[in-house]
Amino acid sequence: MPGRLYILVLVVLLGSLLNPHKVHAQTYSEYEVKAAFLFNFGKFVEWPEKAFQSPTSPIIVGIIGDDPFGDVLDKTLKGRAMNGRSWLVKRYKGVEEIDDCHILFVAGSERGRLREILNAIKNKPILTVGDEIEEFCQLGGIINFSSRQSKYGFQINKVTADQNRIRISSKLLMLAKIIKPYGS
Repeated sequence: MPGRLYILVLVVLLGSLLNPHKVHAQTYSEYEVKAAFLFNFGKFVEWPEKAFQSPTSPIIVGIIGDDPFGDVLDKTLKGRAMNGRSWLVKRYKGVEEIDDCHILFVAGSERGRLREILNAIKNKPILTVGDEIEEFCQLGGIINFSSRQSKYGFQINKVTADQNRIRISSKLLMLAKIIKPYGS
């Protein structure tokens, strides 16, 4: 199935899951789709208990680099909960600011600092998600949107996820192209 068609099918399915009353012919922007994916990635991932300060700590979605979402991600996650946890969006300018993050969206503007970012959070239980960044998974990122690079829509580096103690559901793995990091 071509990449764009595959993403469109997933958008319709995600849209019906997020709001079953709004499945009419509606057009979604690229970052509305990606915000829905980030939310749903959280449903298919398990973090180690120590990744959270308490059983009710929020799931923190961080964005590093130029924020392509505007308020879309905030609106998508507002009022939602998963396993008793709310969602919180944080925006980071530099890697030194990243603290209690669970999902880190690495904007395309950070291509030149990718190695620095991934090295700074290496072996931490942070699900990194790249915005169509070439070699993101090979360099140690975990999920990379890849509509132009792959017919799958996104790629997953399971080796790094395992090293970071992040468990990815087989349901999500079946939808992705599996990429191995360099040196493995």
